[in-house]
Amino acid sequence: MTPYDDIDLIAEGVEGAITGSSTVWVTHMLYADDLCLTANRPDQVQTMLNRLDEYARRKGSTINTAV
Repeated sequence: MTPYDDIDLIAEGVEGAITGSSTVWVTHMLYADDLCLTANRPDQVQTMLNRLDEYARRKGSTINTAV
């Protein structure tokens, strides 16, 4: 278990983005050190961004938004 295994908590209670199936919603995708947040509503994305900012502060990390 890594110190960042709890990153999924930033999406708790968020609807996420609808997929090809009406029963599957996606809030975030993780790959290595990359994180992608997804939602159909801007306020839901903002909720996750706010939580991510708090999360990074607690972990002593910084968020790199460079493309």
